[in-house]
Parts: sequence; C-alpha cells; structure tokens
Amino acid sequence: MFLKGLCYAFAFSIILYQVYVITSPSISLLNSSDSEIVQSNIGLSNDKLSFGKLQDGEDKALSYSLLSGSGEYTYYFRLSNDTVLTGTCGQFKNFEVSKRVIFLISDKKVIYSNSNGEPHVCRSTRV
Repeated sequence: MFLKGLCYAFAFSIILYQVYVITSPSISLLNSSDSEIVQSNIGLSNDKLSFGKLQDGEDKALSYSLLSGSGEYTYYFRLSNDTVLTGTCGQFKNFEVSKRVIFLISDKKVIYSNSNGEPHVCRSTRV
C-alpha cells in the first residue's frame, strides 16, 4: 500500500514538473556571429539568465519564472573577438504563460524575435 502511494506521488510530481516546463516563459539565444560568445546574460527585473558560452551556430534556451516582474529585457554579450554588445530589447510582464522569444546575436547587432515571430533590431551599444 505504501509503495502504491509512493508511485502515485512520484507520477503526480512528474506531471506537475511537465506542466511547469510547458507553461514557463523561455528565451532562446542563437549565436549567428563568426565568433564564440564567451559570456551571455539576459536580465529581467527579478532574475538574470546566464547562458554561458556558445559556439558559432550554437543555440541554448532557458526558462524563467512566471513572476518575473515587468519591463524590458537587458542583455550583455561578450564575443571572443573582444566585441561587447549590450542594451535593452523586448518587453516582458508577469504571467506570460508559455511565452517564447529568441535573441539572435551577430557580430554587429542583436535581433529580438517576439512570440509572434516578428523580428526587431535591438538598440545595442557596441563596445
């Protein structure tokens, strides 16, 4: 009887985790530069996502909390060719269930694609 209850609890936990993954908003980062991204961060008002290193052509996605506040995404990307791209782009707010956005990084600019797939060139400072 105890084992049966434990199995039900485990199955319920897996279902809850899957619901969390599906409903959490996420950001995908695509490296389309000719260099490695050696440091990559995207900030929200209550959170900071660190993507780490990405090779040319590599992509990575991270989820963030439904309670992330509201504002603009802030980003910092440092490339292996000593280029630093920093700025703000796109809007976020609380309870954006299943929101998916993409940041595409090239050597000279950052392109943000919202949930509808509409691309926007970000206001970047290139250092």
